[in-house]
Amino acid sequence: MEAMYDRRSAVDGCNASRYKSAGKHGWDLPLHCLVFSGPPRLATMNLRDNLFLFRTRLKYLSSIRRRVLADSPYKQHVYVPQHNLVYFSTPKAACTSIKSLLGELLSFPADQSPHDHPFPKLAPEDFLEKLQVVHSFAVVREPVSRLVSGYKSMVLRPVHDQHYFHGVFRPLVKYGGFQHAMSFEDFCQRVVQIPDRAADPHFRSQTVCVSDPNHGCLPSHLFRFDTMMDEIPVFLAEITNQEITLLKRNYTTDMSVNTELSAKCYAQIRRRYEADFSLYEGIYPLKKSA
Repeated sequence: MEAMYDRRSAVDGCNASRYKSAGKHGWDLPLHCLVFSGPPRLATMNLRDNLFLFRTRLKYLSSIRRRVLADSPYKQHVYVPQHNLVYFSTPKAACTSIKSLLGELLSFPADQSPHDHPFPKLAPEDFLEKLQVVHSFAVVREPVSRLVSGYKSMVLRPVHDQHYFHGVFRPLVKYGGFQHAMSFEDFCQRVVQIPDRAADPHFRSQTVCVSDPNHGCLPSHLFRFDTMMDEIPVFLAEITNQEITLLKRNYTTDMSVNTELSAKCYAQIRRRYEADFSLYEGIYPLKKSA
């Protein structure tokens, strides 16, 4: 497949093969390569944009060595105390839809973004103990489908607001190599080079969101993204004793794009998200009550 952008730095002298091998770690690249490599091109940006790009990449470089997984299940869960319910958030897997629904159960304002709701959380000191006595769930999405959703929302949307920089979702700018309207294969090849501890939550492994290294998978119930619209309302109705309607929000599947992948790229995705594929493929449909 013909690449839609040059992987080499706009700065002369950056070795493309070195960029490719170092991209797995990010911090091993030469500083000038990390700051200026990949689109948007310097020639198309004004001084203010160049300064933003430089500061963003420099901040990323200075923090990456000591970074921990900030989106661990301990920090990213939602607790609904009146129903003894815990939801483990998995970005790009109906996260907005489910948080909107839980916000309604907690009587949060309907006109407020669900990502701005002050959701309660379990106390860290008795988190694991409390999980044994609550209903807990998470949604897991087929990894390639999840990447398609991320691709559409992070580099394809024709928006020009504070969340995007030259057509690229701002949290991606620090990595370099992402370009507005780049091909899906190029997007995936850049994503798989970024390890989980440095990855943006939207393409970090879902396994990280729902499991603990010492205690395994934490939710008592896992739902596939494909069947959740039918299964989650049934699950929550039994817990809350009320009729539940789950609406699709932040929906991107109406955008028609070419998502073909080469065999080599698909194999790279399988390796990068091996744990997520295993998790997704091991989920069984919810058993209906008699």
